[in-house]
Amino acid sequence: MEKNSLTKEQQKLVDATLDCLAEHGYHGTTVRRITAGIGTNVSMVQYHFGGKANLMRESYRHFRHITRENYVSMAATADPDPVRQLETRAMAIFNSRALMGRRLTRLWISFLELVSADSEMSEMRTEIYDYYVRELADCLIRIPAGRGGRPSSAEAHRLAVGIYSVVDGLWLEHALNPSGMSPDEAMEIAMELIGARIDVSFFSRHSHPDPLET
Repeated sequence: MEKNSLTKEQQKLVDATLDCLAEHGYHGTTVRRITAGIGTNVSMVQYHFGGKANLMRESYRHFRHITRENYVSMAATADPDPVRQLETRAMAIFNSRALMGRRLTRLWISFLELVSADSEMSEMRTEIYDYYVRELADCLIRIPAGRGGRPSSAEAHRLAVGIYSVVDGLWLEHALNPSGMSPDEAMEIAMELIGARIDVSFFSRHSHPDPLET
């Protein structure tokens, strides 16, 4: 997923939209409120994006780009060993979200309704989902025989979907109830479940950002 080239004025509107969504949710995010936040005229949304719907699509594209770039930066530290790479990539999926704290949770909730209703945004969501699944499947397919076995491409994909779902679900549970489960606890649960499923052990201790960061 590549970041769109936006003009300075377009980027300001996108950033203002994300700020507004994080603070007020989708139904509270009006064109007037977005533009008032950066001191510009409501007509600028129509001029730069052709309307609110396209502004929301570009804001979602930018939002997904930020989380993906956070993931890429964290995953780049992976050891060459495929088991360690799998651990690092799973942790990076979790941490790239936890890094954004409550802001990401609010944005995720705001975009959920839109993604369900808008086919273009749904395609963006599928694109980034497929990217993460491929990242995990790539590690699984390279795990040597005797260390959990080497699955077929189809089995690796199926396992990768399960691993992503475990990490995604535990991130969401932590995000919605941070006092009930720390990031370390969430990742320890995730890695224990993943390790048991593919018959490998993960030994790294996990370091996570403050869950109360906004």
